[in-house]
Amino acid sequence: MLSAYALSCYRRLLAQFYTLYLFTRSDMKTILLPTLVYGTAAAPTSLTLAQVLPRTLWIWVHLLQFCTSNQCVGVHEDAANKPWRPIPSRRITVARARALRWALLAACLALSARSGVLLPSAALALATVAYNELRLDSHWAPRHVCNALGYAAFNAGATYVGCKGPQCVPETSISAAQVINALVVLTTIHAPDLEDAAGDRLDGRRTLPVAFPRASRAVLLVALLGWSAFLVRFWGTGAVFSAVLLGLGALAGVRFVALDSPEADHTSFRLYTVWLCTVQIVPFLVGPVSAVSA
Repeated sequence: MLSAYALSCYRRLLAQFYTLYLFTRSDMKTILLPTLVYGTAAAPTSLTLAQVLPRTLWIWVHLLQFCTSNQCVGVHEDAANKPWRPIPSRRITVARARALRWALLAACLALSARSGVLLPSAALALATVAYNELRLDSHWAPRHVCNALGYAAFNAGATYVGCKGPQCVPETSISAAQVINALVVLTTIHAPDLEDAAGDRLDGRRTLPVAFPRASRAVLLVALLGWSAFLVRFWGTGAVFSAVLLGLGALAGVRFVALDSPEADHTSFRLYTVWLCTVQIVPFLVGPVSAVSA
């Protein structure tokens, strides 16, 4: 039987871990899942299954760093859009969250140095500072650029966690996939901003949906269809993968245009996330090296 003191410590520890989880909850499906899928698919053969847990840890700790930084400067928006987050729900104070944010920066760099992926971690740290502390997220153009660079850094780190020696040299197909994925994010990453438009207005952010409410939806439809058509041709996917990618892109894109309530946008965004995960793994399911060299 656990003593009362031990049980109390256990419950406090669980509460602290739950607070950390709440920081990252909204971004588990938008960043952690697609990045984990990409990193596992793109990793050198010897690093695929053996590094799933270290890869997941690396992604989540860096995601936690970004989320604490973001939520320290977006308190008003979170109070309106996501009151369950740790700061608006008063699970942690802003001062303590800021201290955690900078402690996580040191932890991420140390973990990455040990794992052989210091450069992606440093790039992600710089993108995080630019996006949050320097408030480049307040306008849609630099916001999209920072997101694209951040996704690229996440993908690079997740791919090569634990990598050593000649196997760390990127293959042509992986480099092409990295560039394409960054461009996909650059042109479609305002998808989650649609359901958060009210909070973004309150916080003074000029996201694409705030600046261009209708046009931003049309842009998503065109981008999802355009990228899907390009990718099935570029990677040489078969009929099944082509149908899946084109179908997901069309379904999400049409929903974004036809249905504009926050609830509908939330569902459409889930479809977008599935589409993005599919975009991430398609190159590694259809023989990308031959596709790139063709």
